[in-house]
Amino acid sequence: MVFHRLWSQVALQIARNAGTVSQEVYSDALGAMLEGNYRYVSVYRDTTQFEWGRKDTSPWLNQFLDHIALPTNDPWSIAQLIGCSLLDLWDGKGEGALCAAYAAFMLEALSERLGEDGALKMLD
Repeated sequence: MVFHRLWSQVALQIARNAGTVSQEVYSDALGAMLEGNYRYVSVYRDTTQFEWGRKDTSPWLNQFLDHIALPTNDPWSIAQLIGCSLLDLWDGKGEGALCAAYAAFMLEALSERLGEDGALKMLD
């Protein structure tokens, strides 16, 4: 049973990367998996960036952040997700305002979930 759930996300990733499925549809599918108590759902930087970009209307951002902040997740993986997002968002314009805004948002969101010490330790 778990095996086909893992393949569901892989199939969705392939479809999204090929442009067959939009990022919005992909996000909706991941959100549905989490709501359906799928245990092995990976939330990657493209999804967190997309949802952050529509944070005022996103139906999934808080649920994805809760999932990222699970105590069973490797702190290095969370730091890597944020770091890679910062590299993606760095456009060299506005003195990195977009990067700074995303970093501040993620640190605040993770601090709410892990406590400030937990969020900072994750980046250590």
